[in-house]
Amino acid sequence: MAARGSARGVSVMTRLARMAVWFAVLLSAVGAFLSANLLAGHIGGKAGGLLAPLCGGESKGCDVVLASRWAVFPPAPPEGPEGETGGPHEGAAEQEWDAADGKAPQTQTASGEVARIRRVPVALLGLCYFAYMTAWLVFVGRPSWDRRWWHALPTLLALAGCGMSAWFIGVMYRLIGAWCPLCLAAHLVNFGLLLLVVLCRPRRDKASAAAHGSPPIGVSRPHPTLRLSTAVLFLGAALCASGWQLTATATLRAENRELSAAVRKLRGDVDMVLLAHYQQPRHDIPVRQDDPIIPAMPGKRMTLVLFSDLQCPQCQKFEKKLANEILPMFELHLRVVFKHFPICTECNPHAKTNLHPLACEAAFLAEAARMQGGALAFWKVRGLLKPQSKPWTAQDVIRIADQINAELDKLDKAGRGPAWRLDPARLERDRHSEAVKARVLEDIELGKSLGVEATPTGFVNGRQVDRLAMDLAGFWKQLAGQIKQVHAASARPDEPAGGSGSDE
Repeated sequence: MAARGSARGVSVMTRLARMAVWFAVLLSAVGAFLSANLLAGHIGGKAGGLLAPLCGGESKGCDVVLASRWAVFPPAPPEGPEGETGGPHEGAAEQEWDAADGKAPQTQTASGEVARIRRVPVALLGLCYFAYMTAWLVFVGRPSWDRRWWHALPTLLALAGCGMSAWFIGVMYRLIGAWCPLCLAAHLVNFGLLLLVVLCRPRRDKASAAAHGSPPIGVSRPHPTLRLSTAVLFLGAALCASGWQLTATATLRAENRELSAAVRKLRGDVDMVLLAHYQQPRHDIPVRQDDPIIPAMPGKRMTLVLFSDLQCPQCQKFEKKLANEILPMFELHLRVVFKHFPICTECNPHAKTNLHPLACEAAFLAEAARMQGGALAFWKVRGLLKPQSKPWTAQDVIRIADQINAELDKLDKAGRGPAWRLDPARLERDRHSEAVKARVLEDIELGKSLGVEATPTGFVNGRQVDRLAMDLAGFWKQLAGQIKQVHAASARPDEPAGGSGSDE
């Protein structure tokens, strides 16, 4: 009777241990759900997800905790007196090294990219922890007695998790001074999970097995196998890696949305864009007499010096906007001067990448045409040099010259054609000449001295136009209105001395 009672008691303990496993699975899933909601709040900058209403109220403790430097691990450096991390002297050596290397010193706040991506969000650690515990408890569960050492893995992990939970609760109480309900719920789940993991530890229940006529655990049913344990370990690593990648991607998308919203807001504030433009330094940009120029009316005017790449789709898009929208706004009060800046390593020693491999050849061909027919020939050839992948052959040069000459013949019949015609043989010869290459290189060096790195880049009266303002119709409309007022009042516009914007 005593043996039967002992067997019955052990059997009850076995059933309780199995129930503890499934309760542990449930708690792990709840913890993963809570961590996922906290991670959504970390990425979005405030409490989000399905459980966001739990973080409401006047204090909004979740938002305070998620915005603190303790929301990432290791914790972000404390903010300095001016809102910069690390204080006024922290990291000075690294900043000096960056400056010596030609890089601008970088500082990041706790909510910046370094804090969110290079440092691990605590919510992501919690999500990986609970996801791994769920996978282990589902696929491995309660090991058999002869494989009991495997249970040390979830036990030690749960102990470490509870230690971190206790530490973070102390941080909220002592350092942050705010309580996050979702964080507290996740920590309480963690403590409950540790209790259940301890309850479902393996037991030596041979008496129970004998009473039910089944072989003792550990004799013929070793669990888990090495293959299963290894597979679950790799599954946990894969879950953590996937969580990290998804978090980094979601964070970048959130930051891009914030940046896009800021850009849209800035686009709507033309006065701010114009103010920023007039705060740019002015440069005296030399303009040659034979530069490709779209002329303006004599007298009061503005000058746009445009550094462009003849194989750049964005440049062609802007030039189309310039011809169809911007120039009509100015009513012949805007002079446009073209300068070469091909993003091609063949002729541009300052190009970091060979972004447009045929840009130099296109520049040489357009310059060779300018040598014969001036600015009109340049713009005619420029209109035919679409982005392409194959170099121009001698036959292509003949075709381009014949097409332009045919257009000029039509103008002649209308009495508006120039006297010159393109000589295909000379065009082919000149585009390979050193004089043409030196001319293009001179423009490139000028652009480099002005800080040009990308195309299209424009300078209005010597001031560089921000890339945002280049496509902003309101910006050009404001400038056009100013020059019209100046012209009407017979007053000089704000122009630097020299060839870049002086009146003719």
